[in-house]
Amino acid sequence: MTITRAAIRGFRCFDRYDIELDEHCTVITGPNASGKTSLLEAFHVASRLRSFRTTTTTDLIKEGAAAFSVRLFTHEDEIHVAYGADTHLAEINGTGPATRSRLMQTVSLVTITEQDLDLVQGSPEGRRNFLDQASIAHYGIEAEKNLRRYYQIHRQRTALLNDPARWNKSSYEIITEQAWQAAATVRATRTKTMALLEAEISTLLVETTPGLSCSFQYEPVLAESDISGPEQWCKEKEQEERRMKRSLMGIHLDDMGIIIQGKMARRFASRGMQKMIAVLMRVAQAKLLPQKGTLLLDDLLADFDEERLQKIMHTLVKTGLQLVFTAPAAQVNSLAYRPAFPSTAHWIHLPSY
Repeated sequence: MTITRAAIRGFRCFDRYDIELDEHCTVITGPNASGKTSLLEAFHVASRLRSFRTTTTTDLIKEGAAAFSVRLFTHEDEIHVAYGADTHLAEINGTGPATRSRLMQTVSLVTITEQDLDLVQGSPEGRRNFLDQASIAHYGIEAEKNLRRYYQIHRQRTALLNDPARWNKSSYEIITEQAWQAAATVRATRTKTMALLEAEISTLLVETTPGLSCSFQYEPVLAESDISGPEQWCKEKEQEERRMKRSLMGIHLDDMGIIIQGKMARRFASRGMQKMIAVLMRVAQAKLLPQKGTLLLDDLLADFDEERLQKIMHTLVKTGLQLVFTAPAAQVNSLAYRPAFPSTAHWIHLPSY
């Protein structure tokens, strides 16, 4: 469901702020440090129970406030998330506690930020998280349960490898087989999701950059490449894992290669091309949502020339997603950029803080 309005209290630079969003497109402008990104962050936190800027939730509380509170409203539901020293709240229509899965199902959103360049040029962890988020968004609770089960087994296996006093060869063999099976289940889901994303991106590229090809390549951890199964793994890798006191197998070590025109994007693509592919990856993720979702785009204008920006904007509007942009006032007032936004967009200007 799309977001109709939000009420924000004690969050980042905002003492209290109420905002109404257009069902199709809203553009939030303002000078630097006016809170544009913080607004998107508040929406993100209410849907995901985590920030895209920090892992420390207390950073989100406005200085001098006891807690923050964010309420998101759709046509049918109200999400309320609050956090402080004495407050830990996540509710849907006044009933809680609501899990992250329930919140994401109530308000389905995908956020695009400058940090999304890391999807292409960053560490494998970001690409793994992207694939898992897309899998959970598309396949739902079953994908989340399988992922959670793998990491539970992985933690138990790591604990066994780390504690010589607990070592038991039989336990090692059993938990290795469990980890192997759980990893196979998650890899199968990731691979299916990757194929869906690749198909969506190919369609988007036809509109934005005709003739450009983009494909994905799933890359399991190299140590498993010549191993037939958990029994062989235990025979060949037990001593090495015990010596290193960590797991050398599993989905937490996998990667996803992004290939543009037959070449690895992180090595050969320009910054502008990398950003465009990262944007299209997020758009494809949003299109896999089971219901109409919301796409939050933080400062999309940077790194794109006028022609490319016009094509990307046209493609975004055609997706049918609810679009919420932020952009510095100086840029959106430019004759080169303002026409790129839909003529029906709802404009909101934030004052300086």
